[in-house]
Amino acid sequence: MNQPVFYEECLPRLDDLSAFAMYLCRDPNDSGDLVQETMLKAFTNIASYKKGTNARAWLFQICRNTFINSTRRKKYELTKDEPTENDRAQDDRQTGSRNYRLRDESFSDEVIDALNAIPKDCQTALLLCDVEGYSYDEIARLTQTRPGTVRSRIFRGRKAMARILQSYAVERGVDVSTDVV
Repeated sequence: MNQPVFYEECLPRLDDLSAFAMYLCRDPNDSGDLVQETMLKAFTNIASYKKGTNARAWLFQICRNTFINSTRRKKYELTKDEPTENDRAQDDRQTGSRNYRLRDESFSDEVIDALNAIPKDCQTALLLCDVEGYSYDEIARLTQTRPGTVRSRIFRGRKAMARILQSYAVERGVDVSTDVV
């Protein structure tokens, strides 16, 4: 095992990974578990990582795959106690998206609501591109799609966000031309 590579290249990416896990789970407890599981998988599979390549992208891929596998597993598990609508509303108040913070940037409630209103694939592409700074090709590798698909998802996501946030912008005195939306 090559522990120094893990400590040098993966551990410094922990904050980015935590933010990405929080975006995926939207729950602090679940995202903490996801980060822990991702780091454990990264640590045990560090031999497959090539030193000097993009550790953040490698970790995000592990995190995303772990989240998807976990979601699939939960989907097929039989649950005895289905949460009621009241339980869900209380959970939303306690750990809902309004408390969502990505890195140290705080998004307004309107932006979070707009982001949550667009399709999940567009959300992921937008966050990876506009917030995390990944290129279209990197996002394509992370999401296992084609770069053209990534471009269209980002375009559709930005357009939907602009449409949703238009009234919010006008209220704040931002000049919004109709040809943008």
